[in-house]
Amino acid sequence: MPGRIAARILRLGADAAALIDEDHLLVARRGTLYRISLKTGAYTVDLAIPGGSRLLYLSEIRDGANGDKAVCFGEYSTRFDGGPVNVWRRGTGLSDRWAVTGRFAAGEIDHVHNICQATDGSIYVLTGDFRDAAAIWKTDFGLSSFTPLARGSQDVRACWLWQAPDGALLFATDSQLETNHLRRIDERGISDVAEIIGSSIYHHANASRLIFSSTVEPGAPTGHRLRDIFDRRPGPGITANAAAIYLFEGSRLTEIHREAKDGWPMRLAQFGTFRFPGGTMPPDRFYAYGVGVKRHDGYCLSFKR
Repeated sequence: MPGRIAARILRLGADAAALIDEDHLLVARRGTLYRISLKTGAYTVDLAIPGGSRLLYLSEIRDGANGDKAVCFGEYSTRFDGGPVNVWRRGTGLSDRWAVTGRFAAGEIDHVHNICQATDGSIYVLTGDFRDAAAIWKTDFGLSSFTPLARGSQDVRACWLWQAPDGALLFATDSQLETNHLRRIDERGISDVAEIIGSSIYHHANASRLIFSSTVEPGAPTGHRLRDIFDRRPGPGITANAAAIYLFEGSRLTEIHREAKDGWPMRLAQFGTFRFPGGTMPPDRFYAYGVGVKRHDGYCLSFKR
């Protein structure tokens, strides 16, 4: 347990990962991306993100015109310094290099949460956190320009987006300030599907089912550094001191698991939540990794239907 807590405090784990081919994996840790050979275990630095930024998600996108694939991310930082925010992309060849393809101007957003491609090929950039920075933007494979689809409310602050079989876009809000909901975008606009108990950062989905978790996180910083670091109180948008796992299938949202947040402060030793592995899960089960929860912190759980 002491080693696990130290790892949480020092943020020693990986932030995100993505395959670039059958034999090579990209792994992000803090502000550095490593390219790892799955055959030999050898690794090299693929990119050191300049300026002290890191990333929340590594995403794969595909060009509908020619089938080209790329891995991409937007810069994520909690400094909220008002500077420009870059979007990065690389091809999936070993010789391909990272390049900045687009940029949000200074003051336009705080950071990028995720870049998501819907099953119809449309690509969206999800940004946060406050005021007009909370937004869903539409873009294309070039990732060079961004058009706001919805902006300026905690109700459109999101970390993931999924296209349901009926064509609607679903996302769960990611706000520690306001009550969170699973929400739906269709031809009628944006509407609530159901309330959830906390902000949502992580998800896993296939063509027919969506699995996501809620998070226990603190409220907005007060400016008192030590007080904020050791604060154990959930933010006003977190309605239970517990993380939940939800399943959305058909038109029904079901809470299938819930665990209380452990006693460690959230900014010091990470939020309470469940994370999900990438790739394709079996149709009859899924896996979730507990972080900052009482019973299963550091454990991978298997759920079978």
